[in-house]
Amino acid sequence: MISVRTITHLGPEWVAAIALTLQALIFLLQAVFLWWQARILKRHAATLEKHTEIAGTQADTAKLIGQALGQQGKVLDEQTTIMSRQFDLQQRIETMAEKDTVFSLFFETHAQLATLATRLSDLQRVPSRDRNVVELPHMFASLSHQAHLCHKALLSAFTFSQMRRRIC
Repeated sequence: MISVRTITHLGPEWVAAIALTLQALIFLLQAVFLWWQARILKRHAATLEKHTEIAGTQADTAKLIGQALGQQGKVLDEQTTIMSRQFDLQQRIETMAEKDTVFSLFFETHAQLATLATRLSDLQRVPSRDRNVVELPHMFASLSHQAHLCHKALLSAFTFSQMRRRIC
């Protein structure tokens, strides 16, 4: 190894040469470190560019998702409108069916009552010994049953009508 005495005995040219050599080695090391940092920064820049591309793609994707959600909202609004109209139509159809049922039962009851009245009127004209009254209990039972059905239908229609008003 070179000792301090040896360096002091060397001439200034040698000391300058050694100092310049050491400085050259330091510059070489600095150049290697700078090259290494440049490589790292270059890879970092490439990574940042990729991340920028990914962020751009994500922004485009988010925009498309927003548009899709907007369209889906419009579709749901239209479906809600359609379902509301279908519900209204269904209620009108049910109301018409109930009215039809009630009127049918009413007219059937009225027809049976008219038939019974005609039969009773006919029986009043016939002398009591010639009367055939066997069918009268059946006619009264049928009329009672028909009146019961008509009454039930009227109550059902009224109850359903009240329930529909509360729902709507």
